[in-house]
Amino acid sequence: MSAIGTYFAYPWCWSLLAALPLLWWLLRQREHQRWRLAGALAGFAGVQLAQHGGRYWRAACVLSSALATIVASTGPQWGSDPKQRLARGRDLIIALDISRSMLAEDRTDPQGERLLARLQRAKMYLSQLLEVVSRRGGHRIGLVWFAGHARLVCPLTDDYEHLRTMLELAHPDYWGPAGRLALTEHGAIGTSLRAALQVSWRAHDPQAKDFQDILLITDGDDQDSDPTDIVRQIHARGIRIHALGIGREEPAYIPGTEPGRWLEINGQPITTRRHDALLAHLAQNGGGQYLAEENFAQPLVSWYLDYLQKQPQREWSPLGPPRPQQHAAIFFTAALILLLIAFV
Repeated sequence: MSAIGTYFAYPWCWSLLAALPLLWWLLRQREHQRWRLAGALAGFAGVQLAQHGGRYWRAACVLSSALATIVASTGPQWGSDPKQRLARGRDLIIALDISRSMLAEDRTDPQGERLLARLQRAKMYLSQLLEVVSRRGGHRIGLVWFAGHARLVCPLTDDYEHLRTMLELAHPDYWGPAGRLALTEHGAIGTSLRAALQVSWRAHDPQAKDFQDILLITDGDDQDSDPTDIVRQIHARGIRIHALGIGREEPAYIPGTEPGRWLEINGQPITTRRHDALLAHLAQNGGGQYLAEENFAQPLVSWYLDYLQKQPQREWSPLGPPRPQQHAAIFFTAALILLLIAFV
């Protein structure tokens, strides 16, 4: 938007200024006729009045009133509209891994009473984050589910309750095998960090440049091609990429589709482990941070308080981009006052 468009809502109305010279000429002609008539009626005293009186003050008031009306018609605007609620925050896209490897149970709950699946723990950490963010407000958060494919299931929003609902629904069986697995020339793949990053990138709002983050929540058990190139492209656009590693470095079995059975290939159980080196590498190239879940009691809350909340934030409005305050009434009022002075 140009500077003129920033300060005037209807800049084309400035073209009405072309009519002011004609208006000034018509007013002068009217004043000439009025004073000639007054002189003819009042004689010599009237001529003296015409010479020493303010012959054009009435025309000047009318012309100034017309100018003020044109300025008002352009929609002068500056400052911020006090009626528009503004918030301060960043845009965060969370990419949550819902591949079957996230069903591996390799850590206990905080009380140490039972094993929790990786996906269960990821949901718990995200619920803790949303609880803290909802108390502060201001941040827009979106949610991407990914396995072999990736889909945006919740666009950027400050409706954290809707986010909680979509978080609860996250599960590998929600899509089924056809929705999870991606077919490539090398065969079917169940986890693609590249797909997750591409969808997360597209989900960001270009108007929020330099106030954007992507958070990968995954075990890093990637089966697609190396995503380093896309990470660097995303970071070059001003978006930082962070990762929360879920799982353990020691192998764990993946639950199968039938209770009590493991996922198998050729009769052998499939194992999965957390890939710290890959996730740390992606976070480093993405200008972000890598967190291993065991290093914090509430890893995402710690990341939010120690890092995200301290980053630069922008003003935005749930009703759209911040609107400037309109000031046309000032100029319309001035126009009316000048007209009253001219004819009273």
